[in-house]
Amino acid sequence: FAEAHYSIGAIYLGSGQLEQAVQGFAAAVRADPGYLQARLQLAHALRRLRRFDAALAEYEGALRLDPRLAEARLGYAVSLADSARWGSARAWLQEGRRTYPGRPEFTELLVRVLAAAPDANVRDGAQAVTLGRGLVEQNRTSRTLEAMAMALAESGAFDEAVARQQEAIDDYGRRTGRANAAMTAILHRYERREPCRVPWVGDPIG
Repeated sequence: FAEAHYSIGAIYLGSGQLEQAVQGFAAAVRADPGYLQARLQLAHALRRLRRFDAALAEYEGALRLDPRLAEARLGYAVSLADSARWGSARAWLQEGRRTYPGRPEFTELLVRVLAAAPDANVRDGAQAVTLGRGLVEQNRTSRTLEAMAMALAESGAFDEAVARQQEAIDDYGRRTGRANAAMTAILHRYERREPCRVPWVGDPIG
């Protein structure tokens, strides 16, 4: 009944009931240990519940089934970052960027970590700006603009950071029809000439 358990997990996930979603996906994995999508969704749900060690173990299981599964590598890197293992997160994102040149998510998250990680040993503003400029040239969205603004602020270019963050806010408003309080709060930091120390708010990979 692996498919049935998976469907139950997906229903709970869609309604935001993460605990029940975990139970459904875990039952699917128990029924079929090779059920890759169930293991991946289980890992995502555990990560959103901030059960990072369990999430990392499930991502590792997914990668044993498919070593090139980009979504599992992204989730693994985000789990490392959200559990404050910033150096390891940076290394995973750098490797992911090399392995998946067609997946800009790795570059975007790497820019954010290089620019805004609380660990000073992990940050590298100059590299973040270089990567961020290329990212924005390829795809100018609220997310890439916000990452670029973080990089600029880390490098001390606060006026340009304010401009890029405002552009990100405007783009977000046009696309969603609503304001984003977190993005506005970061804008105010740049206006006070303070860098950002939160690479992302919420789940950066959906």
